[in-house]
Amino acid sequence: MKNLLAILFVLMAVIPVKADDGGESENPTLPPAVSLSYIYLDSDSESGSDNSSDGTRVRLFFSDTEGVDYIVLEMLKAGSILPNKALISDMSKGYFDTTIWHNTTFTAVAYNNADEHTRGIPLFVPVKITDENLPPLISLTYTYLDSDGDTDDNTSSDTKIRLSFSDTERVDRIVILCLREGFRTPNKIQITNVEKGYFDTAINLNTTFTPIAYNDYGHTSGVPLFVPVKPTADVVEVEELDLEVARMLIYNLDGSIVFDGTPAAFSIDNLSSGLYIKKEILSDGGINTAKIIVR
Repeated sequence: MKNLLAILFVLMAVIPVKADDGGESENPTLPPAVSLSYIYLDSDSESGSDNSSDGTRVRLFFSDTEGVDYIVLEMLKAGSILPNKALISDMSKGYFDTTIWHNTTFTAVAYNNADEHTRGIPLFVPVKITDENLPPLISLTYTYLDSDGDTDDNTSSDTKIRLSFSDTERVDRIVILCLREGFRTPNKIQITNVEKGYFDTAINLNTTFTPIAYNDYGHTSGVPLFVPVKPTADVVEVEELDLEVARMLIYNLDGSIVFDGTPAAFSIDNLSSGLYIKKEILSDGGINTAKIIVR
């Protein structure tokens, strides 16, 4: 019995009795979660913070700041692990101007005078896409390479060509679509070393090349370039028609067809002066290709 009374005495000494005074807890109240919203700023708008004509200028509005002494604004750009931070001590303004060059997630962390804090809901702000952000249209040209020229795709029976490209400012990489004549789906070539300025390859069919330029803001498709297989025959003038030809096609150098029919229906008088590609499909399925000079 004496042991039981001793234990009760110890418990009463250790555990305080809570007074029922009807008052509230003395623990400081956490600051509220600050809400963020944004608008894009025009190039001629006033900005009270970071300012650059190269990036996207945004104005971040914050609300629900009662009981908040200051805000730490975390700015996490796409692809980064750690955010940049900005201290906002004057909240009477109600907004904060900044400039972003990448898609960015903003989080407002509200603090009170006891340095306790509350994190708000993150706000994702994408970069505003303009013509100045997107990569330019890539222009392609081509030249035939000699048989001993180096190519990235080389067989002895193919036509070896060099594709040269220009206007590569703000271009991170290029994807070239290679659509061979008679096919529906193009092959793709990816070029990451755009500073080189050219790409060597080989074709065994007439091929249309379309460059697509990429950067962080998007992509643009350039003008398609038609490249005919280099004829094995010498340059000839049209004088006589081969009666064994079942079908004949005449191409402009840009790949457009100016004639498609039988040799009997063809007349050189219908061609303007210039250089053309003639493709003859023989009755046995063979194909002859040659250049035509019309003077």
